[in-house]
Amino acid sequence: FIAALPFTVRVAPMYARKKSNMYAKGIIQGSIWKSGSNTMVATPIWSKGDLLGDSIIVGVGDSGADRNSCYLAGNSKFKHYITEYGNGEDDDGHGTHVTGSLAGYSTIENATHDGMATSAQIAFFDL
Repeated sequence: FIAALPFTVRVAPMYARKKSNMYAKGIIQGSIWKSGSNTMVATPIWSKGDLLGDSIIVGVGDSGADRNSCYLAGNSKFKHYITEYGNGEDDDGHGTHVTGSLAGYSTIENATHDGMATSAQIAFFDL
């Protein structure tokens, strides 16, 4: 239908978003590779032991963040959560994904989706 309209230049498929936090830490640190059917993730920045975001507050402005997520639910993870422009909810999961990629940390055994700066706190602006 849309493709047949005279002003349509191009129609492209819209693919579903896929969250890849399991591999994001390796991609960001430049250390992810395939070995047969296995994906290998190394974290050379974390391996130094002192680059985890201690005493750092990261500002995030996004669609909201699920403060009950196991990666964001620590008592001190959010330094600020400002809802002046948003509703306090993350309706599509994007803000939770972005915030988790930055500073997510889970105490659940075998958790594999921690963020880059696991000790950092978040100043969140819900948009």
